Amino acid sequence: MADITAKYKRYAVYFAPHESSSLARFGVQWLAGDDMIVSKPRRYGFHATLKAPMRLAEGVDYKKLCEQVEILARKRAPVSLGFLKISQLSDFLALVPERSKVQGLNELAWKCVRFLDPLRAPMTHNQIARRKSLKHLERENYDQWGYPYVGNQFRFHMTLSNSLAKYELGEARQKLDDCIGNSLIEPVTIDSLCIFGDPGNQGQFELLQRFELRGASDKAE
Repeated sequence: MADITAKYKRYAVYFAPHESSSLARFGVQWLAGDDMIVSKPRRYGFHATLKAPMRLAEGVDYKKLCEQVEILARKRAPVSLGFLKISQLSDFLALVPERSKVQGLNELAWKCVRFLDPLRAPMTHNQIARRKSLKHLERENYDQWGYPYVGNQFRFHMTLSNSLAKYELGEARQKLDDCIGNSLIEPVTIDSLCIFGDPGNQGQFELLQRFELRGASDKAE
């Protein structure tokens, strides 16, 4: 495996649908659209966050990250999300599961956060400064795990828009309805963990490696 550690500023572990799926094709088409609506989600790629973008700790390289994600994937079972729906979360649009509770989902996300955290570099001064706008529990999560929306604050979502004004949300939703077609008629399963790399300079995150989930039980350790 080539050492590409220095090529990327940060690495993340995401759920991303397989390229051949109707969901992935929708994501590619939608994120190629209006910059005023999708510039931010386009940069991060069509995904749901499991381990947020992080700089690798000193002494940790890309090979080590892959080894740890492979270990994690080998022990975890696929998680059936069921059907997804478009939802407004605060001031942006996203895809979320239709079911309010999905067996094994929070456990998988929480395991990714905790198992991979020893690979994460300490936060920079600029990152620490961003915590000021967070709520108490979010700030605690940010300080400990480098991301506010973990544990009880986690909610699976695939971001579809920038933060938008109220009138813009309505317009974006109409465009989404026109674009999405039959993309949501099939149930979705998290069957792999994907490593994405951030090239920096506002470049788009790149899918680097996909590891199939092969565990027999969603409670496997």
